[in-house]
Amino acid sequence: MNIDITPYIKELLFENNSLVIPGFGALTLTYSPSTIDHVQGLLNPPTKSINFDKNLVVNDGKLVNIIQEKHQVSTEEANQQIGKFVNIMKDQLERREMVNIANVGRLYKDFENNIQFIPDSTNFNKEAFGLPTVNFYPILRDKVTAETIIPSGSAKSYKYTKKKSFFERFQDYSRENSWLPISLITALLIVLGGYGMKKIGLFDGNATADKKVNESPAEILANQETSLAVDSAEDDLEEDNDAEDFAADEAMATTDDEDVVDTESSTLSPDQRIAVVSVGIFGNKKNAQKRIEQVYEYGYDALPNKYTKKGKELTQIGIQFAFETESEFEETLRHIRKKFKDAKVIRRE
Repeated sequence: MNIDITPYIKELLFENNSLVIPGFGALTLTYSPSTIDHVQGLLNPPTKSINFDKNLVVNDGKLVNIIQEKHQVSTEEANQQIGKFVNIMKDQLERREMVNIANVGRLYKDFENNIQFIPDSTNFNKEAFGLPTVNFYPILRDKVTAETIIPSGSAKSYKYTKKKSFFERFQDYSRENSWLPISLITALLIVLGGYGMKKIGLFDGNATADKKVNESPAEILANQETSLAVDSAEDDLEEDNDAEDFAADEAMATTDDEDVVDTESSTLSPDQRIAVVSVGIFGNKKNAQKRIEQVYEYGYDALPNKYTKKGKELTQIGIQFAFETESEFEETLRHIRKKFKDAKVIRRE
């Protein structure tokens, strides 16, 4: 008997804040309140985000109990089915394949042989289940102010007038404070005059003047070229695709319920060689995860590598593929560069 374990993982996460997969790790939920994105005009419902902890491996009995209840099997048989499921996942991770748990998330191993988890878009918060992200737009109304007019009689009457615009209020303020425009113009002329005198060298300090006198034109030109070269090198080192605009792709966040794990194999024959091509360096974890998903969607093996440079944690995403001949290598590289224009070969074995 072969039992599909993945539907029960999703079902149990709706009922519990943690679920242990015996001998493998635990999936835990963290509550996040609703958020408002004022820039894009979005109201997001409260969610429970999911994380993976490889250190929690002690059986909590939840998976065993639901398998016994659903399939009327013994505790020993339920444990055997879970063991088969865990062995399949471990085997695929060792072969550098991505493990897909339907509607929950994906698991893969990075360059340091650590298991990484990419959650799917499923919201496991039952109270907010089914609530979509809502677009909102501010309502603009003309505000009114009340001016009290006291007539000759004892009764009061009120006249409502439209609130003045900023420009109208500024005009009233300028008329009451006629010195303000003159002061602003005078300050602007002083700033512009000082900037112009500095540009022609009247305000250069003694140190700068001495430096310019003591340096020959050739030394000044050499220093400028060195500075430009250093700036260019720093720009190359700070390569980061954080500003890349990733369009929301619902297809990448959903999978078929029948698929337990991906089935692509990476076993090499004796004549095959390995190449790794870099397709991006990211400082933003979400952008790095989306690039990994893109790589797998195009049918390649993704190899993420985390490292720190100048105090910033970066993730380099690589594509690994096997080849036998030089022509086969060039053909695969052309296909990769059609998908990722900045692809660079970083390793050939």
